[in-house]
Amino acid sequence: MNVALNEAAQILNVSPRSIQRYLRQQGTCFSQIREHVHRQVVFKLLVQDRLTISEIKRMLRYSDPSNFCRAPRT
Repeated sequence: MNVALNEAAQILNVSPRSIQRYLRQQGTCFSQIREHVHRQVVFKLLVQDRLTISEIKRMLRYSDPSNFCRAPRT
């Protein structure tokens, strides 16, 4: 789930700098978008109620349970 700017640029076939410039014009940045998407994934997985919290933590690579509990609030 941890997509890097360079990976996104490669997928979109543009330079990382172009992505940064565009996002800055839109009033955001890559890390904010990545965090937003990550929160959406966490909430969706929690609401679906098919996986345990431990399974979700493992899937999203949370090593420390307190980080998992804090992440959706930020």
